[in-house]
Amino acid sequence: MDADLTTLIEVLSAEQRVFQRFFELLNEQQEALIKNNPDGIKLNIERMNSLAQEAATLEDRRRDIVARLSERLQMKPGDVSFPRLIEKFQGPKFKELERLKDTIMKIHEKITAQRNRNELLIGQSMRIIIHTMETFYDTGKPMLDNDGAVNVRTNPASRKSTISRKA
Repeated sequence: MDADLTTLIEVLSAEQRVFQRFFELLNEQQEALIKNNPDGIKLNIERMNSLAQEAATLEDRRRDIVARLSERLQMKPGDVSFPRLIEKFQGPKFKELERLKDTIMKIHEKITAQRNRNELLIGQSMRIIIHTMETFYDTGKPMLDNDGAVNVRTNPASRKSTISRKA
């Protein structure tokens, strides 16, 4: 069990680093959004996707370890949580688990707040784009598709509504 605990701490530490980097990327994304830097946004998204894959791999490893620990503790895997693990044991490794839990929870709160700010910026940008399209192209009210793309319906009665699709 000691080896599993050591490995769990290593995996959680790696997850903490990934989450911290993800938070940093969200801050960089906000800067790119504010500066209207599409290349920066694209690069940022690619980095976030890479981190998401790394986080998924770490999560799989963590789940495997927790499943082994739950068997040894005669608990159902779904019933095992950090607080319950920490309750069952004492010692420096469990203090480290508790510290990691607290740190990861704080990073999660920061990520959620920053993600919400970025979504607000994106929403504001979309409203500005829609307003610009309505103003310059005399379009009908543009709609957002499910994937976030702008779907424009031009006003057939207007002669100003011709939009060239040629680049």
